[in-house]
Amino acid sequence: PQPDKSVSPLLADNDRNDFSIGAGYTLNNMQFDIGYMLVLFGERKVTDGYPGTYSTTANLIFLSYGISL
Repeated sequence: PQPDKSVSPLLADNDRNDFSIGAGYTLNNMQFDIGYMLVLFGERKVTDGYPGTYSTTANLIFLSYGISL
C-alpha cells in the first residue's frame, strides 16, 4: 500500500481480498456471460495527510454478449 502521507478518501489504498464468480452460456452462435466480483479492502488507520480510518468494499458486476459470424 501507499505511504500514509499519500492516503486520501479518493485513494485509500490497502491490502485487499478479491472474490469472483461467473458463468457463460452459448446459444447457436451467441455467447452470454455474467460475472460478479467482491473486493474487500482491509481497514487502515492513517495519522498523516488526511487522518482517519479507511474501510472500503467494492461490488463489480459485468454482463457480456457476443456473436460469431
